[in-house]
Amino acid sequence: MEFSNEIQEEYQNKMIPLEIENEKEEGLYDQIMDKTTFSRNRIFIMICMVFIFISDGMEMTIFSFIIKPFGEYFGFEESDVTVQVAASSLFLGIIFGSALAGFITKKFGRILIINISNFFILISHLLSGLLLYYPVYIICRCIMGLTLGIIIPIFMNIFGEYCPSKYRGFLLMVSWSFYGVGQMITNVIGLFVMPELEKDKLKIFLLILTIFPFLAFISCIFLLKNSPKGLLVSKNIIYNRTSYNMLSEINKEQLNENEEKKVKKELDELEKKKASLTMKETIKEMFNQELKKTTILMIVAFISIGYNAFGIYSISSYFLDYLDKKENGTKEEEQITPARDIIINQILYGLAEIVADVAGGLFGEIRKLGRKGGIMIFTILASILTIIGLFSKILFEVMSPISSGFTSIYVNLAMDYVVELYPIEIRDSSTSLLFMIYRISCFTCNFISMGFYNINKYVPFIIYAAFAVVISICTWLLPYEMVGKSMK
Repeated sequence: MEFSNEIQEEYQNKMIPLEIENEKEEGLYDQIMDKTTFSRNRIFIMICMVFIFISDGMEMTIFSFIIKPFGEYFGFEESDVTVQVAASSLFLGIIFGSALAGFITKKFGRILIINISNFFILISHLLSGLLLYYPVYIICRCIMGLTLGIIIPIFMNIFGEYCPSKYRGFLLMVSWSFYGVGQMITNVIGLFVMPELEKDKLKIFLLILTIFPFLAFISCIFLLKNSPKGLLVSKNIIYNRTSYNMLSEINKEQLNENEEKKVKKELDELEKKKASLTMKETIKEMFNQELKKTTILMIVAFISIGYNAFGIYSISSYFLDYLDKKENGTKEEEQITPARDIIINQILYGLAEIVADVAGGLFGEIRKLGRKGGIMIFTILASILTIIGLFSKILFEVMSPISSGFTSIYVNLAMDYVVELYPIEIRDSSTSLLFMIYRISCFTCNFISMGFYNINKYVPFIIYAAFAVVISICTWLLPYEMVGKSMK
């Protein structure tokens, strides 16, 4: 079915995609990859995904859980700059890791870099868990952040390339839900091991959690394989029959002679798209005529998402304590919120993220709303619920986890959109650069949020609401919807 140029232009910048059944003729490669068969490599990558995202969620949650006993262990006050440096060290590493990810992957290959990264995550977690010296802890957390910044965007690209387009958005969102599982596991183990956040049990708690980086490392070493498309554009791998054999396995049957010739031709064309190695080449492609508008909008959106999403999370426990003291008429410096209540509140955050990501994955596959509609709707809903929660402690305790769940949906839908959008030859580099921008925003918002919070407890939330409006506008203006479409 064809539409006139006028109708296509009218809908180009709108949220609702054109209902064209065969917008672009799919090659046989895409038709095979869109089959919903559970091949061995697809099952293996799902196993790796579970452990990688549990480990990621755990590492991102640990310090917010141990900040009080950590300060006591090393003899620092919770508000000391030394504690804030420790809290920020992981994000600092993630920023540099995200910047490097795409380019070192192109040089050394995806799987090698993922396995090396997992090894360093395991070792750095183990050494930081021993709490030998404060500088050693900071160095280990920076290394851990560096390797997490490398591994997450690259793994998401491989996982996305394996997923059939019909369910890709849902499966990508389900993968993010295991980040919430990692958060919950951290807090549940903490609830049993150190329910009162005792400093003498801190080392035991950290060493118990080493099991998850270990499982991520072992699963990737033995199970993880690059996608067929990823193999073909790799700098170091020349097409043999590896990609063809992967396709045959997904197809569940051998191709006939004509199909084999057609796939071979498509694979040969893919192999010519050698991934660009330099940052200059990647940035040039990201800002070409086709992608320039999208890239600019995504940069603005990811800066706003970082401030809006992580900013609220970074001050939520402080604000909950403020409301508690305000309603009980106690002095600002008196601690009255039990440690167990704080832990349970964090468990609810993790649970909300799990439920929200699964629900968001289903929501994002609705064709008339898609990724763009999901980002817009859940951004606004999260902001409204956060504002409602500002009026009392009980409202904040109820609304905050739900708002956090909605926040998780729009953040992860935005990341999935980026994974799906860029062509294979610049996918690793472009996603890692946009993830880096998001992480820089997360890193700086912690300091900025606390600065505004110390001036007035409600000002940061007004700023976050403004960022929500910016995110919605940028999303509305995006020219492409990726739901149900094959990745380039």
